[in-house]
Amino acid sequence: MATPMRAKDFAGVVRDFTPDEIMTRDVKLKLGPRLPGVGLAQWTSSARRANLFKHEHEYEGRELGTDVLFSVDAQLAYLAVELRTGYPGVHAVVSAPGVTLVDASDIVYRFEIPGSILSGGKKLPRDDPKVQAVFKQRRVHGVKALAEYQG
Repeated sequence: MATPMRAKDFAGVVRDFTPDEIMTRDVKLKLGPRLPGVGLAQWTSSARRANLFKHEHEYEGRELGTDVLFSVDAQLAYLAVELRTGYPGVHAVVSAPGVTLVDASDIVYRFEIPGSILSGGKKLPRDDPKVQAVFKQRRVHGVKALAEYQG
């Protein structure tokens, strides 16, 4: 059964990790999950991961540490802060009155960079067929999610 706590370790063995092992992942020491993505937004860079765990949740009034892994509200609150402060252009589009699903979904390209749109470690241009394929796939999921929300 898949869980957010189960992943491959640096030896390629699938196992369950503790929240502390996920938070203190260390690639140099080969500790924790092999892949760095964590949480709803799959925060991967060391600074962004660290900030997720250090973010003071406004409802709790404290840093959640590893408890953030179990709180959708806290992760969404951190994502909102991160967009406002670190990605103001993306935030402006996704929070604009009347923004379309397509516009909101596509602008995330500036914020989230899935491996499928990288080539040689660099982000492919928006008009690249691989990027457009990712956009098309995301739009389908976005339409389904919006229909569920509105239903």
